[in-house]
Parts: sequence; structure tokens; C-alpha cells
Amino acid sequence: MVKNDRRPMHDAYKKAAYVVLSLGAHIALRPSRRVLSRALLVDSDHILLMRQFDGLTYNLPGGHVDGGESIQNAVEREYFEECGVRLKAEKVLGIVELNYKKFRFLKKQTLTFVWKMTHLGMDDQVYGREYFEKPEWVRLSDLENLD
Repeated sequence: MVKNDRRPMHDAYKKAAYVVLSLGAHIALRPSRRVLSRALLVDSDHILLMRQFDGLTYNLPGGHVDGGESIQNAVEREYFEECGVRLKAEKVLGIVELNYKKFRFLKKQTLTFVWKMTHLGMDDQVYGREYFEKPEWVRLSDLENLD
């Protein structure tokens, strides 16, 4: 009498488990991408930055590009939300790519489009509309001392 050989069934489960685990690992290790659009405004020897709520760190005005939104519309919308002034984005000055790992295995990628905006000077009124950051004109010579 021949015993029922469970080997083919065992191999099928191993293959299925391998496929599922491979897909899961592929999804977990696939880079997560964020797209940002930020404004660069300079007037004589000052640059407009957003002081973060901690009071120690700064960023360029702008933020995330929403799904279905153009990068140009995003920077104009974000700038208005943060500074209360409507400006037109003129042209992309550059793109900054940042790649890093989070939790030692999850790859992250951020693409930031930096825009030249229509003129805004230090005499123009800007005010923070968000509770966690505030616009501030900073001397270019002080940039190296900021985080």
C-alpha cells in the first residue's frame, strides 16, 4: 500500500507563501514618493522663510502637491495659505531630490520643485495664516546659522 504523498501539496503551500511574502516585501521596500512645491522669494539681502512652531527650524513657503493638482497651482495655493498673499509662480528654478531610509528598510524619496514667484518685497505685508509656522524675512548672511 502506498502512503498518501503530501509532498506536492506542501510544495504548493511553500510556493504560495513565497509569492505572498515576496509581494509584501516588494510593497514594503518600494520607495514612497512625496512631491513638494516651494517658493523662493528674495529681496535685496533677505529671504522669506517659514519659521516652524519650534522656533528653531525654517522652511521655504510651500508644501505638498495634492492629487490631481499641478505643481504650479500647489505652490500658489500653499503660499496663499501660509502667507495670506496671492502670488504667481513664474518658473521652476530647480528640483531638489532627497532619498533616505526610514526605519532602516523603508525607502523614501522627496522631490521638491523650487519656484521663482512674482515680486514680493519686505515692505509688502505677509502674515502667518497657520498656527504652526510664521513667515519671517531673514538676512541671507544669517542662513548658515539656521536649521
